[in-house]
Amino acid sequence: MTKLFCIIIFLVGVTSHATESAVTVKGIEGLSIEKINDTYLTELATKPGLLIIDTATALTYQGSKIQIHDLKSSRIVGKRAFKTPESCQHFVTIQEPGRALRGLYCFRGKGKRDSLQLYLGKGKFSTLLKTPNPITAVTGGLHRLFFLSGDAIYLLREGEKIKPVFVSSFLTGIKSMAFDTESDLLFLATQNEVYSLRAGTLDLLVQGLGGSLAWINSDLYIYNSAGVYRLPSPSKYLVVKKEP
Repeated sequence: MTKLFCIIIFLVGVTSHATESAVTVKGIEGLSIEKINDTYLTELATKPGLLIIDTATALTYQGSKIQIHDLKSSRIVGKRAFKTPESCQHFVTIQEPGRALRGLYCFRGKGKRDSLQLYLGKGKFSTLLKTPNPITAVTGGLHRLFFLSGDAIYLLREGEKIKPVFVSSFLTGIKSMAFDTESDLLFLATQNEVYSLRAGTLDLLVQGLGGSLAWINSDLYIYNSAGVYRLPSPSKYLVVKKEP
């Protein structure tokens, strides 16, 4: 069980359209923050339950219904909303080969107990695990699944027992997670900050901007009711390459 033992904070001003608001956005040296100027996607961000899957697809969910959006054509896919169980209040997608919708998971996110469910197709979900505390964030990739419950991030691998990989009271403020499989970097977002986590070290990546996260094509996307932002290749500023 890994305890929080290091928080490294080096922030400088970055190029960002987000600074147009009253909140100053700062990030680590070299990092740029770009606001996505897409009218359709920006409008979706103002609605509850936006989930960006990739550069061409997004989901919006409200209550127990999901709609799929084609971002290229700026229109809803299908005539009817996709109905889900009432126990599904929050949704995430994880890129796993062969999974419908690239692996669609849901959880309640409240109550004394919670469960993580996987979409099987044709409107059906299967329960993967149950937790004594609410699940507040989920991410993963390459057959690894991380979920945040209480003050710990847990790792679930197929055929292995669930184990905690990071524990800290700080985690109770985390709203969303994303995962870079190449660099083994977890990204964590509060309402106003974004952090990276690797090998037990937590680094402050962006201050003044938070919300929901998505990892797409080596870029980190941050979105909230104010809009959608892209951080191009943030991992290269965080992973130290060894000399040959």
